[in-house]
Amino acid sequence: KLTSLTLKGTFRWINGDALSAVGTLTELTHLHLTGDGNSQHFESRSTSSFKHLTKLESLHLTSLPINDETVEALFERAKELSSLSFIYCPNIGRRTSRAISSLEALKSLHLTYSDANNQTELPDLQCCHHLTALHLGNTELNEKSLQTHVKSCPELRDVSFSRCFRLRDEDFRH
Repeated sequence: KLTSLTLKGTFRWINGDALSAVGTLTELTHLHLTGDGNSQHFESRSTSSFKHLTKLESLHLTSLPINDETVEALFERAKELSSLSFIYCPNIGRRTSRAISSLEALKSLHLTYSDANNQTELPDLQCCHHLTALHLGNTELNEKSLQTHVKSCPELRDVSFSRCFRLRDEDFRH
């Protein structure tokens, strides 16, 4: 039984049906898919079968057309998800941000260059008490939201706020 799947690089050789088939690998605990930036031609329904991956502990998606509806359905079922990364996933937004807040087992979160990353879309991490790593890139994160995140995550040890231009040096002195 396959428990870990990593596909990186170009998706020129994979079609929407093949991407849909990933959802049939119901024993997966680790899924890491990286497109080539041109994978936006896949429809969101190509990733809708991901909601069947209920045993996932680690999900890392880059440049893939996953949407809020699929993320919500997945998070309702994948209660052991502890590591989550969405990079260049333009179809996720406010609903995904809210759904992240429900992941009590979450230890590592990486959001970069996604619609979920503007200031009003940042996830509320108050339920994510075990979060040890937080990486937010190219967000509208400001001093107030930074303080809220830090206070909500007492175990936070590894942080990265690259390209968060609203943060200033003095915001880190508190």
